[in-house]
Formats: sequence, structure tokens, C-alpha cells
Amino acid sequence: MPDSIDDDEFDDEVIFWQNFFTRLEPVRNFISSTKSTLKSSFLGEIYDTIGQLYDDISDTLSVTSRRITELTYSTILRSPGSIVAVLLLLTIFLILLKLSPLSLYSV
Repeated sequence: MPDSIDDDEFDDEVIFWQNFFTRLEPVRNFISSTKSTLKSSFLGEIYDTIGQLYDDISDTLSVTSRRITELTYSTILRSPGSIVAVLLLLTIFLILLKLSPLSLYSV
């Protein structure tokens, strides 16, 4: 505790927070009892089922995206020639498009 804070100020602050949390306790108890009531009802079971379904879908999508990334990366590493071939074909296509008679009319 810094020297600049007096004991009276610290005590007032402690008293303030104690009173604050004491006033909030009924609200916290109400929310807690409502949660436990809903959890034990059929709505809680539906909520748990939806939560589990969400977790399963999230895990599946995560594994799928990771696998697609791994396959893409390994494909690039295994066959850099295919990338060069695609770039050459794309370059040739763009050159031919630029030299085509249709490009002369588009000004």
C-alpha cells in the first residue's frame, strides 16, 4: 500500500466495496437460483445439447480447415512446377488477350 493513502481513506474504500457487494448479493443469489432452475429443466437440456452440437461443429470445422491447409501446403511443396505452369499459362493468356483484335476497339 503506498504511503500517500491514509488509513481512513483505505477504510472508507473497503467499507464502500463491502456495502456495494452486500447490496448486490440478492441479485447474485436470484441469478444463481434462476440458472440452476433453468439448468434442471428441459430448457437446460436443450441448452446443453445445443452447446455440445456447437462444440462438435466447431471441432469438425477446425480439423477440416487444418487438414485443407496442410494439403495445400504439401501440394505447393511437392509440385512447384505446377505453380510455374499455371503462372506461365496465365501470363500467355493475358498477353493473348492484350493482343486480340477485341482489345483494339476498347479504348
